[in-house]
Amino acid sequence: MVSHKEQAKLQQRRKKQLDLMLIITGILACAGLVYLYWEVDFTQIYEPVTVQFMEEPEPEELDLEIDTEVPTVPGILQEQKPVTTPEYVVPVRGVKKLNYTFGMAFGETLSVASEYELERTLDDIKSLGVGWVRVDMAWNSIQPVSKDTFVWGSFDRIVSEAQERGIAVLPIITYTPTWARDESCSTSKCPPADSEVFAEFARTAVLRYSPQGVHVWEIWNEPNIQKFWESGADYARYADLLKHTYRAIHEVDGNAIVLSGGLAPTDTKRGNITAREFLEGMYEHGAGGYFDAVAFHPYSFPLGPEDLDRTNAWSQMADMEWNLRASMREHGDAHKKIWITEYGAPTGGPGSIASNSTHIPWSIPDHVTEAYQKELLVQAMQAQRAQAWMGPLFWYSYQDLGTNETTTENFFGIIRYDGSQKPAYYVLKHLLTEQN
Repeated sequence: MVSHKEQAKLQQRRKKQLDLMLIITGILACAGLVYLYWEVDFTQIYEPVTVQFMEEPEPEELDLEIDTEVPTVPGILQEQKPVTTPEYVVPVRGVKKLNYTFGMAFGETLSVASEYELERTLDDIKSLGVGWVRVDMAWNSIQPVSKDTFVWGSFDRIVSEAQERGIAVLPIITYTPTWARDESCSTSKCPPADSEVFAEFARTAVLRYSPQGVHVWEIWNEPNIQKFWESGADYARYADLLKHTYRAIHEVDGNAIVLSGGLAPTDTKRGNITAREFLEGMYEHGAGGYFDAVAFHPYSFPLGPEDLDRTNAWSQMADMEWNLRASMREHGDAHKKIWITEYGAPTGGPGSIASNSTHIPWSIPDHVTEAYQKELLVQAMQAQRAQAWMGPLFWYSYQDLGTNETTTENFFGIIRYDGSQKPAYYVLKHLLTEQN
C-alpha cells in the first residue's frame, strides 16, 4: 500500500509535469502566431531538389503581346540615329521566331564557358525565343599585357555561335587592364588613366565585329557606383570616357548604336551617385550628344514594376517628379530610349524572403520566392511593352552561379545551379514562343 507521504509526492510530480506541458504548449502557440504574422514561405527556403528533366507545367494564359517578326530595323532601335545614318540590321542566319525586344544578361559567364557549355546555352536561349545576349567584353582579358597584344578567342566564339543562331550580341566594353590604369589603383574596376586608350580599344573591337553584325555597344557597367568605378563615381570623368569612345566607334561604323553605361539604382553616398544625378552630371559635362540611348538597371525587389513608389527604380524612370525621362526631355533627348540592360531578382540569400511586394519596412527582404520571381518577370515584360520610350529588356540572369546562401549573387538565374528550371523559365518560354 502506498503511504500518504508517497501519494503526496506523486501528486506533486504530476502537477509539475502538467505545468511543463502547459508551458510548452504556450511556446508552440506563440511560434505559430509569429509564423502567421511574418507569412514566411518555408517551402521555398527548404525546397526539395528537382530533377533536371522535369515535366513542363501547363502554362497559364497571360495577356501579353510579343513581336516575333524579325524586322529589317527593330522598332527598339528606331529614332536612335539621324535619318542619314545607315540602318542597323539584325543578324538573320537561322532565325526562327526570336524576339528582339528581350535579351538575357550574362556578364562574364559565357566568356569562361567551355565550347560545349556555350553551344548548349545558346541553343537553349534560341529555344526560349530570346533575341539578345548581353556579355562582358572585358578589356583586361583581351589586352592583359599591353596595347599591342590581343586575346580575342573567347569573344570570337561567342559572336560566331550567336550569329549562327540569329542571336544579336550586346557587348559591354568594360574593365581596365593593369597597364592602362592609374598606378594607385589595384583593380580592373578602376577607370582607364587615358580615355583615348580605352577608345582605341573600342575602335579595334568595332572594326573586328561590326562586319559580323555587332552594332550595339554599351560603354562600361554601372559607372555610378564605386563597386564598378573603384575611384568613386565621377560623372565628369565618365563623360570624357564616353565622348572619346563614341567618336571612335562612329568613325568606323555608321550603323553603330552606343549606349551609356547601365546605371544602377542607388543613393548618393559612399562613392555612389543616384542615376538621375549622374545622368544630369553627364549632360552638364557635354555628354548629351555622345550616346544614342540611356542604359538603366531598375532592380526593385521586393517591389515590382507595377508598384508606384519613390524608392522603386522602375518609378524613377518616368513616374516620379524627379526622373530620368524628365532629365532627357530637358536636354532635348526625348526621342532617345531607355534600354533596360539588367533586371531580375534573386531566389536565395542570407536574409529574409519575399513572396510579394509587401514587407515590413525595417526588415527588407534580400531575395524572393521562385513564384514571385516569375511574377516580377511577367510584370517587367508587360511594363516594357507598354512604353514606347523603352528599348529592349535584358533579364539578369540565365543560370544560378552556385548554392551558397551567404550571397544573393548566386541566385539570379531562371535555371538553378543543378540545371533544373525555375517557374520563371517556363513563363518566359510561354510568353516568347507559345503565345505567338
